[in-house]
This record gives sequence, C-alpha cells and structure tokens, in this order.
Amino acid sequence: MTNEVIVKVEDYERNKIYRLNRRLDSLNELLEMLDNTQIQILNGDSLSEKIKSDIIDCKKRIQKWWNIIANKYNLRGEMVVSCETGEITKKAVKGGGVPLF
Repeated sequence: MTNEVIVKVEDYERNKIYRLNRRLDSLNELLEMLDNTQIQILNGDSLSEKIKSDIIDCKKRIQKWWNIIANKYNLRGEMVVSCETGEITKKAVKGGGVPLF
C-alpha cells in the first residue's frame, strides 16, 4: 500500500526542512559521541550543553517550518514530510521523514 501524498511543498521549502533535518541529525550524532567525554570549551560551558541548546533551537525551527507549511497548505493531523521529495503524507515515509509535531 502506498502513502497518499497530501501535498508536495515547493523546492525552497523542501530544501529548508532538508537542511534543518540534517542539522538536527548531525547535532544528535555529535552529542552521542561526546556523551562519554568531558570536553570543555574556553568560556567554561561544556560543549555538550552548547549542542543541547542548538538541538532545542533546531527543533523550534522545525516546528516553525511546520507551522508555516500547515497554514499555507491548510494541513491538519499527523503527517510527515520526505526531505528528498518534499511530499507530505499522512503515514510514515520509507527511509524516514520529519514528523509534524
């Protein structure tokens, strides 16, 4: 059974969520690598705290993207977007996707 495509976002919208999703994935991977280390940055804040702050900011930016897209395309309910195709579906897409929070 294939997923029903609700809407396909514009290329610039797809590019934005693609970049945000890649950033979030990278930050999460970096945080996971640093979990067992005690690296400190010059001002005394731990690098992991900075990364956690960036993760929170990135999640807020993803939510803002969804708010804009949901309003623009009049979307309601649980959906995901494929960062590769820009297609928004009601079901999970193969290979993952970014869920509507």
